[in-house]
Amino acid sequence: MIRVAANQLPLPSRRSLLAEEKQRRIEEKQRRIEAEERRIEEKQRRIEAEERANKEARLARWRVLAGTILTCGLLFLLQWALFGPGAAAALGVRAAAFVGAAKALH
Repeated sequence: MIRVAANQLPLPSRRSLLAEEKQRRIEEKQRRIEAEERRIEEKQRRIEAEERANKEARLARWRVLAGTILTCGLLFLLQWALFGPGAAAALGVRAAAFVGAAKALH
């Protein structure tokens, strides 16, 4: 094994030191660019997820509204079928108007 003293090693040239420094700066800049791209992609994914969640919530609200209207209508018809038009008229003015219109048809 050959031993070389530290003071006998060739010193790196100024040109090679500058090239290494330039390469380090390029790599650091590339890392910053990649980190920024990842941040932008993550933000885009969050925005898309939020849009999907908003759409789901909007559809859920419409389903609840439709279910409520359907349930009220079915209960009104059930009350009408079981207890007759008089019970339906007791619900209020609109129901009475509906009953009156139904009687006029007969």
